[in-house]
Amino acid sequence: LGWCRGCCRARAMVSMLARIVAVASLGGFLFGYDLGLVSGALELIVADLGTSTAQEQLVVAGAKLGAFLGAFVGAALMLSHGRRTAIALSAVPYIGGPVLMTLAPGVPLLTLGRVINGVGVGISAVVVPAYLAEVAPAAHRGAIVSVYEVMLTVGMVASQLVDLAAASGTHGGGESGEEMESAWRWRVMVGAAAVPALLLPLTPYLVPESARWLIMKGDMPAALAAIHRLRGAEGEVVDDVSADEDVNMELLTLWDSVARVDAQEEEIVEQRRERLG
Repeated sequence: LGWCRGCCRARAMVSMLARIVAVASLGGFLFGYDLGLVSGALELIVADLGTSTAQEQLVVAGAKLGAFLGAFVGAALMLSHGRRTAIALSAVPYIGGPVLMTLAPGVPLLTLGRVINGVGVGISAVVVPAYLAEVAPAAHRGAIVSVYEVMLTVGMVASQLVDLAAASGTHGGGESGEEMESAWRWRVMVGAAAVPALLLPLTPYLVPESARWLIMKGDMPAALAAIHRLRGAEGEVVDDVSADEDVNMELLTLWDSVARVDAQEEEIVEQRRERLG
């Protein structure tokens, strides 16, 4: 009987780890894909839209500006709405940006699409690693965060492969035919980024919220339930107490950690007031 219970818990843990790894993989892949996206499409964009050197630089820099803004947006979202909700909401720029770029008739909307897409990159860069660090078991935390980094590289390679596939179509139909081909090719390249992003809204249904964030919000029962689910604990949570003592201890450890950080922040604020006063 004891062996059976241990086996069930191990299966629950593996299942939850697989979901966390899936979130890490998707976040890293989208980040990397959008980083390498424009390099293969730029030549075709220039041929289709007749952009100047300054406009090319603007298109390339648009994603960097968006990522800068997205880092602040991501931090605000994960503090106010939670980590997994912030990950799910990153689907909006990750889908909206490529769609806008695909339909863009000229450089202004193309650049705007790049900025919006960059916001998604910035949100991912802040939120996904924070979520993984907070929910992954200590024994597997390094490996799971490494999956995020590896998938970032895989995303960059995938973007180059998509660019290569779209750019290697058959030429034909004279000059006007080549212009038409260059137009749809780069639009396929930039629009393909929206496809994997469609999975991001599923995040809240796959994994629980970060227990640390729930404690920061003062929701101890929800934090306990999140840890209970994350660790594949046996039994149920009754009267705000888990049947698994390890889960209860982890909750107390997290609460103590959050309380210490809050105390340090209050001390710093008080010291600044004394200096200004």
